[in-house]
Amino acid sequence: MAANIGEELDEYETAAFLREQGLGVVSLATAGEAYAVPMAFAYDEDRNRCLLRFVMGEESRKRSVLAGTGTATLVTFEWHGADDWRSAVARGPIEELPNEDLAEAAALFSELGAEAALDVFNGPISDYETGWYALEIEEVTGRGAFE
Repeated sequence: MAANIGEELDEYETAAFLREQGLGVVSLATAGEAYAVPMAFAYDEDRNRCLLRFVMGEESRKRSVLAGTGTATLVTFEWHGADDWRSAVARGPIEELPNEDLAEAAALFSELGAEAALDVFNGPISDYETGWYALEIEEVTGRGAFE
């Protein structure tokens, strides 16, 4: 049986898919070393960006890798079977949000991303440093197969 490579989603379908999701994998790279981490996100359609809340412990690699990453990639997908799946890949620069954007980001994230956030930390979230970042989408693609 041949693999179903799906069909390209148009920009509206891709935007809708990003809005509906809330979990993905963010890939960063610095000094020739790749680093990927599962992450909750919220898609800010008005500003064509994905908002990410990084939670970092004292010895987290995220901080140094974030500082050295020029272009990040966010991948999100859903899989129900070989003939029923969708995915989106968004690429662009990732930057820490300025203080004046934090309230808006937190509100959007609480509506769209917090529900999907994973509770994977060994203590209260207040024990960790939180950094808000935006992946400014310069390039996005979507694909899917539908029964």
